[in-house]
Parts: sequence; C-alpha cells; structure tokens
Amino acid sequence: MPNDGTGDMWNIAAPADGDALSGGAKEIRDIRIGVGIRMDKEHVALATGGAGGEHLAGSAKVFYQASAPTKRPDTATSFTADDYGRIFIDSTTKEAYVYTASGFVKIATTTFIASGVTVTALADDAVETLKIKDKNVTVAKLEDVLDLSTKTVTLGAATMSDFTNATHSHTSDATGGTSGIGRFASGTYTGDGTTNSSKKITVGFPPKFVWVTCTSTDYNGFMKMNDMTGSYAKIPPFNAYTNNVCSFGADGDVDKFIVLNTSNGNTNGVAYSWIAVG
Repeated sequence: MPNDGTGDMWNIAAPADGDALSGGAKEIRDIRIGVGIRMDKEHVALATGGAGGEHLAGSAKVFYQASAPTKRPDTATSFTADDYGRIFIDSTTKEAYVYTASGFVKIATTTFIASGVTVTALADDAVETLKIKDKNVTVAKLEDVLDLSTKTVTLGAATMSDFTNATHSHTSDATGGTSGIGRFASGTYTGDGTTNSSKKITVGFPPKFVWVTCTSTDYNGFMKMNDMTGSYAKIPPFNAYTNNVCSFGADGDVDKFIVLNTSNGNTNGVAYSWIAVG
C-alpha cells in the first residue's frame, strides 16, 4: 500500500508502478518527514540553507562487544585505512582500543584507585616509563591500594623520603644513577655473645652489603660484602680482612646475615645498629 504521508511507515516498495499519480506529492512529503523523524533522534534538526544533520553530543556509538570488529557498521564492508581512529571497547575486560594500521591497539584500561576515584592507565606498550612523581600520585593514594605489610615499595622517580617505615625498592631512572634494582633495610639488635652462628639478623631479602655500627665507643662493628669469602669481613679501621666475623645466610636463611664475633658485632648486652643493601 502507498505510504500515508506521516513518515512512519517507510514502505520502500511504495509507490508501486501502477499507483495513481495523484499520490506522488504525498509520497514525497512522506520521505522528507520520515527522514526528519529518524535524523532528529541523534542529530541537529534539518533546516533550510543546508543546516542541521550534525551529531548531537553523545550520539556517536563506539563498538562495544566481546571481540574486535572486522567490518564497518553495515556488517559487510571490511575496514580500510579510512577507518583509522575507530574505537572499540571490549565488553568483557572494559579495555579500550583504537583502529590503526596494526589493527585494533589497546589504548587504556580502567582501574579504581580509591573509593570514588577512577584513573586511566596507559597500556604497557604505550610508554616505557611511568614516573609516579610526574603523575602526581600522592603517598596517601598509594596507601589506599598498596599492602605495606611487607614494607616494600617500588618507586620510579618518586623521592625516597616520601615513604617512612618501609624497605624501599628503587629502580634508577635512565637519566642517571646506577642501573639495576637496590633494596635497603636498617635496624638494631643486641649482642648475645654467642659464636655458634645462632645470632641471625633478618634483613628481608638476600643482602649484598651489611654495615654494623656500635653505639658504644668501647666496641666495634664491621662491614661485610657478598664478594668477601665465607665469614670474612672488614673491621675498623677497615684496612684488612678478618675471619669469623659475619657470613650471609644460605638455604633457609638467605634473607639474613649471621654475626660470629663477640668483639666485633656480637658482644653480650651491647646495642648495635645496621644497614643492609640487596
């Protein structure tokens, strides 16, 4: 049947070749009205002078599905270079992708840092280094999401003094400093006068360097590095190696250093302070 002039029917088979010519004006109006009805849903209303037709704010719809699309919205035309910039969101992971010459490339993931706070983190292949300090991430925000019970914090360019009561794991920047990862710890203990390897000080990681000092000027500490054989260490004035002073733990004690010498580092009742680097 012919379209009724309201724009609602959208009968593409009408008018038929045999329909009366008198219905032509109605059919033309029906097309214009029907297009306007549908355009008004997400576009600026069509008007004289070529006005209207622009997308309304929020009207553009990205691909939202479980796998990356390969066709345009018409479901028939494959993507080409003309489609660079199309956005796809994985409905399962909620990760965002953009279409490029390499196909869909992940550009962002959404992570909740604290109650009511949402940040967007760059994909792993988007940057080589993400500096905490440069991104204005405060210690308070980190404490909301990090379990500091292990007293270990990994830093980029953040200032070490921003964190207290923690063993810091610091990766030097490419712009300077020593390459590799260094762990630092410090503490105190009281000597018990034993020489049977029972005085074990837990560092929290395999130490490579230990420096022990004594709070009393009557007794000495020592310095031990991992390239010093066995229980050798240096004692003040640090100009010679001395045996049976300190060894680094093995097997189940790899996170400890063991004090062996009652004159240097384990005098009974004497307080000592230590720092360790791993």
